[in-house]
Amino acid sequence: MMRSLFAGVSGLKVHQTRMDVIGNNISNVNTPGYKKSRVTFQEMLNQTIRGASSPQGDRGGTNPTQIGLGVNLGSIDVIHAPGSPQSTGKTMDMAIEGEGYFVVGEGSNKFYTRAGNFDFDESNTLVTPNGLKVMGYVRQLGQTGINISPGNEVVVDLSAWTDNSVAGATTDVKIGKNLDTRSALNPVLTTFPSWQAADMPNLTANPNAAPYVIELGPVFQDDIKLTDDVATPNTVTITHNDDTYKPGDAYRFNRVTGKLEIFNINAVSPTDHDLNTLTGSVTLDTATAVNVPSHITPITVYDQNGDPHELKVQLRKISDNPFTWAADVFIKGQEEIGGNIIDGYKKVASGHTIKFDGAGNIVDGKMINSVQRSFTGGRNVNIDIDLSQLTQLAQDTTALALGQNGFEPGSLQGISVDTTGTIVGTFSNGQNLALAQVAIATFANPGGLSKVGNTLFKDSKNSGDPQPGTPGTAGRGVIKPETLEMSNVDLSQEFVDMIITQRGFQANSRIITTSDEMLQELVNLKR
Repeated sequence: MMRSLFAGVSGLKVHQTRMDVIGNNISNVNTPGYKKSRVTFQEMLNQTIRGASSPQGDRGGTNPTQIGLGVNLGSIDVIHAPGSPQSTGKTMDMAIEGEGYFVVGEGSNKFYTRAGNFDFDESNTLVTPNGLKVMGYVRQLGQTGINISPGNEVVVDLSAWTDNSVAGATTDVKIGKNLDTRSALNPVLTTFPSWQAADMPNLTANPNAAPYVIELGPVFQDDIKLTDDVATPNTVTITHNDDTYKPGDAYRFNRVTGKLEIFNINAVSPTDHDLNTLTGSVTLDTATAVNVPSHITPITVYDQNGDPHELKVQLRKISDNPFTWAADVFIKGQEEIGGNIIDGYKKVASGHTIKFDGAGNIVDGKMINSVQRSFTGGRNVNIDIDLSQLTQLAQDTTALALGQNGFEPGSLQGISVDTTGTIVGTFSNGQNLALAQVAIATFANPGGLSKVGNTLFKDSKNSGDPQPGTPGTAGRGVIKPETLEMSNVDLSQEFVDMIITQRGFQANSRIITTSDEMLQELVNLKR
């Protein structure tokens, strides 16, 4: 039989295969994330009629004489060039601009795709249209950020965030702007009003009577002394600087508000601060210096349940050489003391010093670390106060709290995606929190990936191991939100290839018919 017949048959087969590939490309022209394929041919084995010979004396060498035996399928390559991005306006649609593939999973099996048409299912898990779960990195409740661990990707599941109100405990407070270098040094002498013992309510006769209140104003530190106006003063020292008073005390003094509450001295026991010995008109002892804050900076902070508490930083100037200020910190809230629920300010940091250089820049005391207070119900705060943005210039004092990182409870209201593939949740309390981040995997040889249908790929022995990570890192592409990557099929090129394939198929069919005619002539020799 003639070799050309078999060459023609092999040509028909490979051109049919090429036409199959072209047809599949054209049929997927509108499939998001589809990667087109191409077919390459290579010649089949050759039959050697005469081998090559080397030059011998005066005779030159000769080339080999060989007859080809047809064409064979060389390869079917997947072209991983990116497709054009198409805006969709759908929140969870994502396109990769650059290298890499989304990681999706089904049980322990992982697949890779460029099609980013994702959505959340009924259980608030991010999935593909065919139900595969999208893999990435997730922020757990109570964590301060997303747990990014390349190689340990988890399902992007936001059910914990949709099923619970989210609150954040304050851990950092920032205080900044200016402290006036012209401020007077503390301590200062302050004169306070007098009162009569008869003005104090009799708690024995009327237990619900309101106390006698004297507005002293905020006091920074040190005890305050009470004296009577008789010839031999009886001095009593107030020691309740942290407001840990209890019912039955003869007085209460709130150092933040500056309110001194005096109860009937005849209604208390003789051992209760010795106030029972006071008679007549009583005044604060102006011979004792009182430290009055130069400036008070309030801010609302939150415990781990999102309950608000007022934090106040009292500042006072204590030295001009070197330029030094002192700070006391108070936090308001309820706590149990001695079996009683006490609601008030408590000093949680005392005498912290802040030093400035001659140019007004802070040089020491930039942080007040681990300011703590526990409240009823097991709630607490543990806060670092950053003072590094304070200055001391000859300008009016403008020091204030610049911000804190806690927040009250709120429920998830909406989500969005940024260019790093981070899913950001918007909560009813105004917070925007990064909840999760999709993973992208790259391969040393993307062409070695195996197609498994549904626009999915599987790693193979020649693709290399997947290298997962976050978008925009280590050569991985970034995310284009609300966008889908379209098929990279070029219709004009496919139609040209189809014409070439058709003509190649026709030409190979002519080989068979012509060879058949030659065989017919050979058979006719017998006639």
